[in-house]
Amino acid sequence: FVLSDSQCVPLDKCGCLDSEGEYHDVGDSWLTDKCAESCSCNLGGKITCKDHSCNPNSVCALDKYGDLFCQPTKFDRCSISGDPHYRTFDGFSHHF
Repeated sequence: FVLSDSQCVPLDKCGCLDSEGEYHDVGDSWLTDKCAESCSCNLGGKITCKDHSCNPNSVCALDKYGDLFCQPTKFDRCSISGDPHYRTFDGFSHHF
């Protein structure tokens, strides 16, 4: 057993320490600087990362906890009326 964050766990269930010295529990995932990679902590303290990018209608930003995420930059609305009629944010109409 080893100390992982604040709990004693079997060695193979220990979390991960990323390149910036941040601790992550097994199963956690996070975005790296500028949201360029999506990383996850796996059993045995192994970190796997893959390329990531925010979609064209969002930017990489920090949430209230200091974690990176892709924040939408454009918002739109949809409407529902009558018996019903739907108009989606991308301009399509559906009549039921």
